[in-house]
Amino acid sequence: MKLETPRDIIDALKNSKSSKEKSEIVQQVSKEFISSDIRNGNSDINFNETTQDVKIIQILLLGLGYLSPSQMSGQLDQTTMHAIKKFASKSNISVDVNKPITKEVINLFTTYQSSELELSTNIKKDSYTDPKYKGDKYNWPPKPTDIHSLNLVEKENLFGKIVWVKASGDYITVQNNFVKENIITIDLPQLSKIQNPPKLTKIRCHRLAAKPILALWQEWENLGLLSKIENWAGCFVPRVIRGTQSTLSPHAFGIAFDINTRSNGLGKMPPAIDEKGSVRELVPAALKLGFFWGGHFNRRKDGMHFELSRVDSQNMIA
Repeated sequence: MKLETPRDIIDALKNSKSSKEKSEIVQQVSKEFISSDIRNGNSDINFNETTQDVKIIQILLLGLGYLSPSQMSGQLDQTTMHAIKKFASKSNISVDVNKPITKEVINLFTTYQSSELELSTNIKKDSYTDPKYKGDKYNWPPKPTDIHSLNLVEKENLFGKIVWVKASGDYITVQNNFVKENIITIDLPQLSKIQNPPKLTKIRCHRLAAKPILALWQEWENLGLLSKIENWAGCFVPRVIRGTQSTLSPHAFGIAFDINTRSNGLGKMPPAIDEKGSVRELVPAALKLGFFWGGHFNRRKDGMHFELSRVDSQNMIA
């Protein structure tokens, strides 16, 4: 079986029709993609490490139903450790969540044997396992403390100053060279794979937002989350924030985009994960890559809205 991408692995595991087939997939992936140093016991994976080996383990755990898409952090965190512990318990193996991942734990994947009982009872998990989640599905994921929606001065310092005058409605006319110097056109191929794809996959955005946007949408595809996206509603739009007269929208800078607009009305509580049009499972990856979510706005919620609030080596890798 040809398994080259995270999507291939996840789909193969979820669509496997027998315990033998599922066992073969897990063994194949762990042997091919987990580094030989880890498999042979020459090195361990320590807590909080972010490595390709961790990502492969998380992909397997997702495909087997021990993690949800929003928990795919790429980091050996507590959520992943507890998922590994539960996975190991099926083989009557005890895993200490406070100790590194060793060869013995990896062997559980390379020698994995699924059972018909596990195959039939493996249920899809929700994502409300964050320690900050307290039973309120409308407070998940929790608002981040390390990223925020940038104010005008912060946006200008990072992305450039816009000189403008009001046009009709919420729209503005840019009078300086901001657009010429900063707004570019890129191809976002994942748009062709959403529920209601636009006719074109070309979008206009700020030159500094291009790589972060590409990285985020690639991550969403890797996590199998593109099916959660109903529609695309644009990125660069020279306008003020709706309902204001003089506050520039992040869209005017080309650093924000909107999705799932039909289900995430401006000023309304964004749908929970189990509700139509929810984007909540998309949010953790967005936060990790420097995008602030409009569902975390203090006053007027804007669940359709994702805006770039950080540019660094973590999101400039596309």
